[in-house]
Amino acid sequence: MARAGTNVVVLLMMALAIWLFSSAVAAGQGKWFDRIYIIVFDKLKFNEAYGDPTFKKWAIRGRLLTNYTSVGYGAQSNYISMIAGRTHDIYNETSLNLAGFTLIDRLQPRFDAPVISWKAYLEDYEGVCNTADKIGKVRCDRTGISYVRAHNPFISFDSIRSRSERCKKIVPGTHLAEDASRNDVPEFNFYVPNNCHNGEGKKGSAGKHLEALMTTITDHAVSSSRTLVVVTFASLQGGQPGKVFTALIPLGEMRRSIPEGSLSETAFNHYSLLRTVEDNWDLETLKGKDVTAKNLFDDENSASM
Repeated sequence: MARAGTNVVVLLMMALAIWLFSSAVAAGQGKWFDRIYIIVFDKLKFNEAYGDPTFKKWAIRGRLLTNYTSVGYGAQSNYISMIAGRTHDIYNETSLNLAGFTLIDRLQPRFDAPVISWKAYLEDYEGVCNTADKIGKVRCDRTGISYVRAHNPFISFDSIRSRSERCKKIVPGTHLAEDASRNDVPEFNFYVPNNCHNGEGKKGSAGKHLEALMTTITDHAVSSSRTLVVVTFASLQGGQPGKVFTALIPLGEMRRSIPEGSLSETAFNHYSLLRTVEDNWDLETLKGKDVTAKNLFDDENSASM
């Protein structure tokens, strides 16, 4: 009897191990993509961005969204909206300590073990959960300090900042190339350039930075069959909501889903981007504006350029 009981326990443990392994393997397999990079620039008007040869080149390699808009006033509210499904009524750029759920509560819901692996890469950020408002001494054309906390939505939320296993996933931008070289890039990636390279600095610097990022990403994408890169802008100069340049760039097998040289006139916004991530991995919505948002693949107005 004892031996029979032991065998049952062993079988149950083996079954549990197989289930956990299969769940872990399946977790990153999305409806449309298995890995996503969201690269968020700022302030350039749609035509300014599309007029840059690099932004235009990469948009032509995928789908340009010609009716994608920001949702909040000023940059910070738009960064917040991308992971929270609401702007939290933010109008000025300031240090925030916000309650409420974010996308990270869906990607990494319990026991600090992520269901979907993730990182936030911020250029010139120092890591180690640094909560400074500004970091760096590099002066750009329009702005003073290179890194500003207002462009880092993750550090603004208590549920991320106060939990070390989450906060440690907010890392310096240089870690993207390091992770790629080790073939250790997460499934969900959020990248924010500094104020010299995000569109607020010298003309053409944003395009050069995008090209460097895409080189890093495409070098890694050979090992990931379904990768989506989303290039967008948080807000417009002046802070009013409006149309911002946004392109979906497919890599690997994703090219079958997004034809090269296509465009879409469907009305999308930052909540649509959030809803796309939720729908791709069958995650619960955040019960905000993401609930009624269309995902970026719910597109009845796509055509060739």
